[in-house]
Amino acid sequence: MVTWLAVRGLRAFYVWTPVLVADSRDAAFSAAAERQHPAATHYWDDEARFALHLAAPLGLTPTESISPRFADAVAWDVYLAYPSGAQDLHAPTRWTHQLLTNKAPRLDPAAFRRTVEALLPLTPRT
Repeated sequence: MVTWLAVRGLRAFYVWTPVLVADSRDAAFSAAAERQHPAATHYWDDEARFALHLAAPLGLTPTESISPRFADAVAWDVYLAYPSGAQDLHAPTRWTHQLLTNKAPRLDPAAFRRTVEALLPLTPRT
């Protein structure tokens, strides 16, 4: 799947954030090593700046994004889809999650794949 999508212009950005007690830079690097692909870029966000910043635009509350490390809302375990050239990270075309919220659908990998595929340029499979 990833190889075919990458040919069509898909880029994946992973932002690893220490939200759970077991989360660490080493654990993130280990997980990133399992997800290496030329179309993927991995970031380590030690202070969860991105996750904390993104929570408000997604409408998340602390109760919906419970974290043992942060009292504020944190957008973690979220999956965001944007069209090519999107500039506003606060406005994904679609997002899904594995949190305690009903503000977006829970992660359904097949449904999210269809959403992402619909955003990709129409080019034939190779």
